Amino acid sequence: MDNQHGNLPYNLEQVIEPMAYTIGALLGDGSIHHYVSKNKEGKLYENHTVCISNMDKECVERVCGEINIFCDKNYVVTDYHNGNGTTMYRLAINNKEIFTFFHYFILNKLFLADEIFRMSKSGQLDFLAGLFDTDGCITQSSGYYRISYAARIRTLVEDVARLMQKLGVKVGKIYEQVSGYGTTMYVIKPNIRSFIDAGCYFYILRKVNRLYDYMSSVR
Repeated sequence: MDNQHGNLPYNLEQVIEPMAYTIGALLGDGSIHHYVSKNKEGKLYENHTVCISNMDKECVERVCGEINIFCDKNYVVTDYHNGNGTTMYRLAINNKEIFTFFHYFILNKLFLADEIFRMSKSGQLDFLAGLFDTDGCITQSSGYYRISYAARIRTLVEDVARLMQKLGVKVGKIYEQVSGYGTTMYVIKPNIRSFIDAGCYFYILRKVNRLYDYMSSVR
């Protein structure tokens, strides 16, 4: 399929739904890089890398599984400790075709690709699960629960809000707040009941449990 990012060796409409969660997760905690290196003999070679890293093993393993199944690969998740001693999980892939696919969706993390808005509802829910597992959160304070999503690019947050509204989620306005690193973040705080009623979900266990706690508290 031809598109503005070049010729892809497959039809996006056939590929996007099986990879919907992965696209969302990579849009949050993923990165892609293309660079040139030298081997021991001094010969130049290209690297096309796709990487995701976070503290939630379930998230990274689901990304790894979706890529392995669809691309007939056998990539594995590795673990390491960050500077704070926290165990982190990482999937790193050097493959030009896989790079090209994800390059289309997460190049600069400026907006959502049109194909995401054309997916089935189940695909869109899987995409949002990947996105909220990484850059979203559910918090509880004094018995009050809140879901939120934040990113540094306003146009991306606007598109996420538009997708959620399409699914029936009451999103509300976009807030600006300064992170602990001094970065301006754009935040939405979807209504938690409409989030659940629309079929939105978390996949990682710690957020699933907190959502269950909320549901138990309002019964």
